[in-house]
Amino acid sequence: MAVNGLKFVAFLVFGLSVASSWPSYPDVIQGKGKAFENVTFPLPTFLDNVSFIEEIKFDLIALNPNLTTDEKDSQLEAWARNQSAAVYDAYTEYHANLTESINEIIEIFNNRIANQSKEVQDLYENIKDIRLNTNITAIQQCEEIQEAVKNSSAITFTKLRIAVPIITGDCSVGGYRGVIGSIGSGVSSVTKSIGSFFGNLANKFKF
Repeated sequence: MAVNGLKFVAFLVFGLSVASSWPSYPDVIQGKGKAFENVTFPLPTFLDNVSFIEEIKFDLIALNPNLTTDEKDSQLEAWARNQSAAVYDAYTEYHANLTESINEIIEIFNNRIANQSKEVQDLYENIKDIRLNTNITAIQQCEEIQEAVKNSSAITFTKLRIAVPIITGDCSVGGYRGVIGSIGSGVSSVTKSIGSFFGNLANKFKF
């Protein structure tokens, strides 16, 4: 099943938000559901059975970088409870399957890091803790990841990115310390602009 339009956005973004999950490049972007190696993300087929307005409501929550993961989970749960019983059940199953896929990916990453140097392992654990912190927003997550990478050596971060290519998720900051400043600030600026946009949009739409 290919994911198109808002369903694609929901698939990609919500897939990244659950449990502060790692994103799934390039197959997820193509709507194939592939997350990493042999692990796949489930598709949000429950959105096939809701109205266009309900899809917008879903996206306003899932896309909002001003919300913490816990806040997103709580608000999306409330959204699902306002749908039909069939949609709610499908959403609940999707959430559970997605969380399971994320845990499988983390286990793969843990195994890949096991034989790396202490410096690489420490940076990995630091970034993993940030990615799994459900009490910070996407904006805060990017800022903390960028700071962690700034405080590491270029070679350590390069080795980490080779072992775990998608460790920094949407907060990619480049493989060299000298690139951190320009790329990092750019990502932060764009993320904050998106956050402002969705905050204003959510305030204007009173469903």
